[in-house]
Amino acid sequence: MMRLLRDQRGLTLTELLAVLLILGILVVLALPNYLAAENDARNTVDQGNVRAINAALALYRHRNNRCPAS
Repeated sequence: MMRLLRDQRGLTLTELLAVLLILGILVVLALPNYLAAENDARNTVDQGNVRAINAALALYRHRNNRCPAS
């Protein structure tokens, strides 16, 4: 029974820590890019919303010959 346990292969604690360290470094490097992309996407959506509101106001002015009350 002891012989079977010694023959099994697995990760040592050092190897496991090295893998966790590499993954942590990758997360630290990728996180700013993700946050910047998320911010850019929000800005793009906001710009699209402003364009849609401006188009709706222009259409209202064209149909009613006046600007909306508020």
